Amino acid sequence: MADPHLRARAFLPAVEHAAAGTHVYPVVPWKMDRTPGAIRRPPPDFGEHNRWTLAELLGMDVSVVSVLEAQGVIASVPTG
Repeated sequence: MADPHLRARAFLPAVEHAAAGTHVYPVVPWKMDRTPGAIRRPPPDFGEHNRWTLAELLGMDVSVVSVLEAQGVIASVPTG
């Protein structure tokens, strides 16, 4: 992580996360002119995108998603 070459290429940017704090993450190892790879936001919280993924992206009925939440099949807080 202290390699001068990686630092010069901004390969290991520090990313701030509201719950996890600031950590260093690697970006894609190649550089492209028109589609540069970058970390634009921190990683999601546990289960943060469950509803969007299941209902919007996969087309699952919202009531079914609610039942899955009530049954503990999906959650936004880890258990155990």
